[in-house]
Amino acid sequence: MATFLYCLCLIAPLLLFKKRDIFQPEMIVNAYFVVFIGIGPLAMQAFAPSLYLSGNYDFVLQLISLGYISLNAGFLLSKLTFNSSMISGAAQKRAATFKPTGYRSIAKLLIGIGTVFLLLFFLRAGGIPLLATNKEAARTAALENSGAGYILWLATLSMTGILLYAAIEYWNSKKYGTSPSTWIIISGIFVGIALAGTGSRRYTFWTLIYILSSFHYFRKEISFKYFIAFGLLAFLGVNLFEMYRNAGSDTTTSLLTASYYRVIVYFNNLEATFSAFQSAELMYGKTFFMDILTVLPGKQVDFQSWIKEVTGMEFEGFGVPPTIVGDLYINFGIPGVALGCFVFAYLLRSYYLRSTHPTSRSPITIVSYIMILEVAIRTLTSGISAQAMGALWVFIVLASIKISRKIFFSASNQKSGLPSFSAY
Repeated sequence: MATFLYCLCLIAPLLLFKKRDIFQPEMIVNAYFVVFIGIGPLAMQAFAPSLYLSGNYDFVLQLISLGYISLNAGFLLSKLTFNSSMISGAAQKRAATFKPTGYRSIAKLLIGIGTVFLLLFFLRAGGIPLLATNKEAARTAALENSGAGYILWLATLSMTGILLYAAIEYWNSKKYGTSPSTWIIISGIFVGIALAGTGSRRYTFWTLIYILSSFHYFRKEISFKYFIAFGLLAFLGVNLFEMYRNAGSDTTTSLLTASYYRVIVYFNNLEATFSAFQSAELMYGKTFFMDILTVLPGKQVDFQSWIKEVTGMEFEGFGVPPTIVGDLYINFGIPGVALGCFVFAYLLRSYYLRSTHPTSRSPITIVSYIMILEVAIRTLTSGISAQAMGALWVFIVLASIKISRKIFFSASNQKSGLPSFSAY
């Protein structure tokens, strides 16, 4: 009976919320949560019942249920209280008067900068980690080089450039009836494959999402059947990539084994986190700044490495992602799981409506929403603390794009003799 109620809890939001948009948080966030966190308890009960009974997994299942219900309560409240009438007139005016001038140049510049830093990453790593004999060890070693993480952040600017260029291209094609450039597809494939060379699969996945979301919002809406098909292919791709990257591991001996470990790994991480911290003092948000503080001189421990050390988990990889539920539990206990997930979902869905509503939608609002959505989805499995740097990075990149365009417009208008304020 308990298993049936848990399954109903997982499925109900996906069935009850109106399926208006595949990128609305109620759909994509819930689907990601269910596949990578929610299914974990069911898979472990079915295939490793002795393991399930050996730890605190039953209580952790209750924590997952609390977090998931709280997320959907936040989505629901936002849906009921935040509507199109709350979108400011200024936001609607910006969308109506949007001009693409300068953005293509900025996008190409971002792609160029990202490519240069990716080459620098490979140079400092002594090669391409994905092509090494021991790919996982090579990936970990590459990230342990001084400043490697920040170089990799700069390398991902190429992804941002792809997103910006795709949004402008598809917006332009819809508005003026032109055909979008094939250059964006070719560049997207190049960037996705090149970044996969770092040993991380998420770059390829999100580069595809960047292009698909731009197509969806400005060219033609993608139906749910194609969304499901893409999700299944993505899950298959994740596991095949893991089998190639970590071929010598017991967790990748077959596709079925890799798939099993993929759906239980975060559940297992959450149980280890709960067991290690259930008697410890609450952190009250201190961990939210751990990754940001790594920019300071000297030895600074990042959040996931700290979790790995505290839990005593030993493996070749980088750190332990405790999920958003585990992160909130460490900092604020059980009440924090409920309130934190609720606020997280409310803010994300409210921003979604503000950014994607037809009256306020523009290429820039879609770029900002999709970048924030990426951080939000990664937060589900890694925690708020692990994505604090990612959130800060998104803010810096979006602000830099805005400032760059102001400079571009100012220079262009001075050449043409127009006043600089004419850009707005």
